[in-house]
Amino acid sequence: MKKIVLIGLLVVAIMFLGIGCASYNPRTGIPDVKTFQETGIKAVNAEAGITIIAYPIQTKEDADMYFDNTSLAKDGLLPVYVNVSVSDIGINKNYRVDSILLRVENRNISTIPADEAYKLIKKSWFGKSSFWWFFGAYIGAPISAIHTNSVNNKIKEDLEKKVAKEGEIKKEGVSGFLYFRIPDDLKSLDDSFLVFALADKDSKNLTVKLPLKGAITAK
Repeated sequence: MKKIVLIGLLVVAIMFLGIGCASYNPRTGIPDVKTFQETGIKAVNAEAGITIIAYPIQTKEDADMYFDNTSLAKDGLLPVYVNVSVSDIGINKNYRVDSILLRVENRNISTIPADEAYKLIKKSWFGKSSFWWFFGAYIGAPISAIHTNSVNNKIKEDLEKKVAKEGEIKKEGVSGFLYFRIPDDLKSLDDSFLVFALADKDSKNLTVKLPLKGAITAK
C-alpha cells in the first residue's frame, strides 16, 4: 500500500512538474543587426569609418523575447545589443574596442562578463524544491532541482554565446549583447549614454557617445 501511495505521488509530481519548475526559451543566438536598423540608436563617424548601432533591452516584451525574463531590470541586469561595423577606411586603421561604459545618473557603469550576468538572473531551486519536498513526499524535489539546474545551464550558455567581445574590430564587425548591472530602482534611460572608447593602430583615441532614452519596464 505504501509503495502504491509513493508511486501515485511520483506520478502527480511529474504531472505538475511544469507548474513548479523553471523554464528558459528565449530567441537564441546573436540577433542580426537588421533587426535594429530602424529602432536602434545609430552613430556614424564617416571620417573614421565607424558605424555603431545600439539597442537596450529595457521593455518587458524585449526582455521576454531575448532572455525569457520580464524582470531583468529588477534583477539588476540591463543587456544592450550593439553592432560596431567598419568601412574600408576603418579596416585600414585597425580599430579596436578598448572599453564601453554606460553613463547614467552622473556615474559610469562598466560592462560585466556573462558569468556575472548569469548570477543575477539564474533560477532559484530552493523555493521550488521546498514545494516539491512537501508536495511530492521527497520524490518531486530532486526532479525539480535537476530540472532547474539544467535550465540554469541553458541560461549561462545562452548569455555566453550572446555576449559582444571587446578587442580588434574585424571586417565582419563586432556584434552581440553588453551586460550592465544597474540598480533595480532605475526607472529610465533618459539622459543616459553609451560611451565607446576606440583606438586605432597608431594609438589615436576615438570616443563615440550614443544617447539612450525611454522608461525601463522590464521589472
